[in-house]
Amino acid sequence: MTCEAFDTETKEVLPCYVENPLDTSKLGIQVVTYYGYDSDGLRYEVEILEKVFIDETVLDIDYTGYYDGIEGLYGEELLLKLREIIQNGFNPVTYGDARYVLEESDVLIDNNLQLLLIYDRQIADATWDQGKTWNREHVWPQSYLGATSSNNTANIASDIHNLRAANPRTNSSRSNKYFDFTTTSSSYYPGEDRGDVARIYFYMIVMYPQLTLSDSPNIDTLTMGMLASLLTFHYDDPVDLFEINRNEILYYYQGNRNPFIDHPHLVDLIFFDSDLLPNS
Repeated sequence: MTCEAFDTETKEVLPCYVENPLDTSKLGIQVVTYYGYDSDGLRYEVEILEKVFIDETVLDIDYTGYYDGIEGLYGEELLLKLREIIQNGFNPVTYGDARYVLEESDVLIDNNLQLLLIYDRQIADATWDQGKTWNREHVWPQSYLGATSSNNTANIASDIHNLRAANPRTNSSRSNKYFDFTTTSSSYYPGEDRGDVARIYFYMIVMYPQLTLSDSPNIDTLTMGMLASLLTFHYDDPVDLFEINRNEILYYYQGNRNPFIDHPHLVDLIFFDSDLLPNS
């Protein structure tokens, strides 16, 4: 990095130096100090906040319609604006009605009479049969939502963005484990659905301010891990037609969308300063 300094009175050009120069291998906000000395040997300096993103051009995207107003935002400011957007018009469905929404939302792209079940990707008839063939999986476990669901309730535990049709046996096997690259007694690998679950989790922390993601496996109430794995999942398993179709149907029934399906790069902008964000 280079700079130029000059004496404001004499207009003389002076040597300029850079302290703690910008490290483009490190994502986030960095403070770069530019300094110089006048003819009397007095030091003058200015500190500039510099930003490093995976792709800074995403800050220049213009949005219209549903996402109008998020232009140029990043970090907490972007998260808060997205929260305002997806909470506006939110029309929660009951946990009971979610059964029938999933009959439409989780169907195969080429066959709307069959469901693609999460984690094991088995195929099942779409018609609800009292949970014998498939049931409602809370991707963010109900035990870490701070609320419970019954067929007559509409709350955080009935948010259909967080519900997926699942094989009852697979659902039970996953239990309330956090997601990671291996399946153990406390962790669960979601296989080909790893990107799907990551984007559901990102939606949940935007939609519900009480929820947080942890970069460690230590899970407390309202907190889930592992953020590092979820970020990698997001890039490893890009958005597909199944998610796009599902997002449209959930928007129709619940009145809000998952921003990270519509615009996957928003993950870069929200977690732009995280050491856990893959930068290659």
